Amino acid sequence: MNALLNDVTETVHRTEGDRGNLRAECGATVHVNADHLSETTLTEAVDGDEVDKCGRCFDDGGGY
Repeated sequence: MNALLNDVTETVHRTEGDRGNLRAECGATVHVNADHLSETTLTEAVDGDEVDKCGRCFDDGGGY
C-alpha cells in the first residue's frame, strides 16, 4: 500500500489517488510543504518505532 509520511509529525497517512500524489486521504497534508512529505509504503513507514499511523486514515491508527 502506498503511504505518505509527514517527516515533521512522524505520522503516516494513506495517499489519495495514484502514486506521485502528495496528498493524504484524510486531507491533513493539504497545507504541508512538499519538502516535509515522503512517499513510502506502509510497511516501510511503520518499521520504525517512532512513526504513528493517522487515526483518520487507518482504523488502528492513533490521533491526527
